Amino acid sequence: MLTNGSLSQTLVDRALSRLLTLRFQAGLFDKFEGQKFGEITPADRGTAAFAEVALDAARQSMTLLLNKDKALPIPRKASLAVIGPYGSYGSAQGGVGGKLSDELSRLNGAKATAVKGCAISGSDTGGFDAAIEAVHKADVVVLALGADPSKEHESKDRLDVVLPSVQSKLALAVLAAAKAADPPKKVTLALFNWGEVSTE
Repeated sequence: MLTNGSLSQTLVDRALSRLLTLRFQAGLFDKFEGQKFGEITPADRGTAAFAEVALDAARQSMTLLLNKDKALPIPRKASLAVIGPYGSYGSAQGGVGGKLSDELSRLNGAKATAVKGCAISGSDTGGFDAAIEAVHKADVVVLALGADPSKEHESKDRLDVVLPSVQSKLALAVLAAAKAADPPKKVTLALFNWGEVSTE
């Protein structure tokens, strides 16, 4: 992008300066011994204190991208269908917080039904029928989609930023069912990203 002129060197320098400044402030260039991060061990994962910190971090880092037709806030005690591979994704699968369906149940005051629909990646669409059935039974639908380290991690870059194909197909099927319902159901999309994900 630098070579074809679509990205300026000044912009790259500014972004790099901000990144390095933050890393210096976090102590990432100091000696490892004695650093607070160095005291965290694998045994600290999955504890109640760990889950509390992770939940607080998630709440502080959430970003509301769009609230079309005032889909949010979700009406109190509405019946919820949480559809997608991240609906019941928790610490047992490598996540750091509680399951989304459990959190929504607690906040909403009514149990949210979690339907996986599909895996994070792959081609199995066998769970689509259960997902569509859940759409018809619920007042409000939450799509819980995203990617995981199998798609992107340190030393493994992606060639695109789209959702895994099977999740895109699930989303389209759920949206079509929600639109065709009488009355139409509102759908909220919750993205769980290890990197950028496009919803286009």
